[in-house]
Amino acid sequence: MVRTKKEKPNHEIARMDKKTGWILKYEYQIKPYFEYDEKLNKDFFILELMTFREFASFQYQINYKFSHRARDYDVKILGLDAKDISFPYSGKATAKIRLENMVGKYFFHIIKQNGESNSFELDINPFERRIKLLKEFIREKKKLNKFVEFIG
Repeated sequence: MVRTKKEKPNHEIARMDKKTGWILKYEYQIKPYFEYDEKLNKDFFILELMTFREFASFQYQINYKFSHRARDYDVKILGLDAKDISFPYSGKATAKIRLENMVGKYFFHIIKQNGESNSFELDINPFERRIKLLKEFIREKKKLNKFVEFIG
């Protein structure tokens, strides 16, 4: 039996953004929000990283390495792992990064295994429960591939 290649949907095809000159081919999405933990009686800032594509058979989690210096946070994506569950279900692969005491302007850099990175500057105000995207940029000037979509 021969397998045929399925066509990609229009939203997954790479295209050029004429305004910025970036090649848009989204593989990941980031979604920042606030979450209240009743046990600890604290508010946390959550940066949720998700794959753009949904998986039909398994639920995966994104493995990442997290580091920071001052107000710069690096999230290096290491790959995907299948969750240990008894009944598989579909959905996007996710990773939740939970941070506390976040007030002011911060830079978040999402880095793929090949070294490409997309960066976001966020203004975080937990008192008003407001997160504002100030700027998004690509650190490397050689590769203008935008692979992370901000959904906030």
